[in-house]
Amino acid sequence: MGARWARSRAARRGGSGAASDALASRVEHRVQHVTWETRWDEWQYVDRENGGTGSGNNWIKVLHRDHPRAFQRRLGADSLKLRSFWETFLRRPRTRLWASRHPYLNGKAPGDLVASVPFTLHEDAGPCSKGASCTAISWSGLLGEGAEKLTQFLICSFLKVTGDSSNRVDEPAWERILRDCEEMATGIVGGQEMARDGRKLWRFILITCKADEDTKCNDWGMPHFNSPAGLCAECSCDNSEGAKAWTNLSRHATWRPTQDPLPAAWKARMRTPHHPLVRSPFCCDPFFFYFDAMHNNDCKGVSNLAMGSTLACPYEQLEGGAHEARAIGHSERGDERVVQSTARLSQTP
Repeated sequence: MGARWARSRAARRGGSGAASDALASRVEHRVQHVTWETRWDEWQYVDRENGGTGSGNNWIKVLHRDHPRAFQRRLGADSLKLRSFWETFLRRPRTRLWASRHPYLNGKAPGDLVASVPFTLHEDAGPCSKGASCTAISWSGLLGEGAEKLTQFLICSFLKVTGDSSNRVDEPAWERILRDCEEMATGIVGGQEMARDGRKLWRFILITCKADEDTKCNDWGMPHFNSPAGLCAECSCDNSEGAKAWTNLSRHATWRPTQDPLPAAWKARMRTPHHPLVRSPFCCDPFFFYFDAMHNNDCKGVSNLAMGSTLACPYEQLEGGAHEARAIGHSERGDERVVQSTARLSQTP
C-alpha cells in the first residue's frame, strides 16, 4: 500500500518513472522495517476458547527484544532497584511473613531475586454503550516508571454481565491469565525463556491484585460493604451499634483483634464458590487484594474515619500526665479551645 501511494504521488508531481520507483522503494523498505521491528502478531491475538484473553508474557518478549530501555524503565526490570526493593520487603516482619507464604518467594534471599520483577493485576469496568459496561484486565510492574498509558498493559476485555453472580463469564479468562502468571514466575513460558540478559533470566512474580470495592465485593467475592453483618474483609466489624460496629474507633472495639487474620480465616470470609483469584496459589495473604486507598479517600467521611481509627490508639496511650501537661501548657497560653478539645478526647472511651 505504501509503495502504491508513493508511485501515485510521484506521478501526480510529474516525476520520472525512476524517481517514483526510488521513492516507492524507500517507503516500502520503511514499512517493512517497522513491521519487522514490532512484530505485533506475537501478542495481538484473541484466544476465544479461553475467554478471549491475550498473553501478558508476550508484552515482555516484545519489549525485551525490541525496546530494551522501555523494558527496564516501564516494567521496573532494574537489578539495583530490585535488590533494594526485595531487601526492604524481606526485612520488614509483616512482608517477610507474606513472602514466606508466597509460592515463588518462600525461602528466597534478596540476592536470589535481583531478576524477579514484582507486578500487579488490575480489573476495572467502564461504560462502552448506553446500556453495557466493558471489563478490562491489565497488568503493570510495581517498580515501573512513567505515565499509566506507558506502564499499564492490557491483557483482555469483555462485556460485563450483571445480575446472576453464578454466571461467571470472566472465569475462563482469569484461569488462563493465572496459568500464564505461574509460568511467568519461572521465566519460562511454553518451554521457551521469556527474557534473558547473559546469565540473568528475568522472572515476573505476581504480588497483588488491585480493583475498586465494587469489583472486589461483586466480582471477586469479598464481603459486601452494604451487608448488615460481616461487611469487611479486613476485620469482623459489622453494621450494628455495639462494640463491633465499624464506626467504633475506641481501643476496646472488638473488631480490632480480628485484623490481619490468617489466610484460611481470611478466605473463609469470601463468598463461595470462590473466584479463580481466591483459589490461586498467589492468594496466600490478605495483602494480595490490595486496599483501595484512592477511592476510599474520595468518599465523604471515609478518610476521616480511617485517620481517626489510626490516630485513636496512639492518642489514647497518652493518658494521665501527658494529657495534664498538654492541658496546662495550653492553659498558660490562654488557648481555652484546645484545652476543652483535649479534655473531651481524654474522656473518649
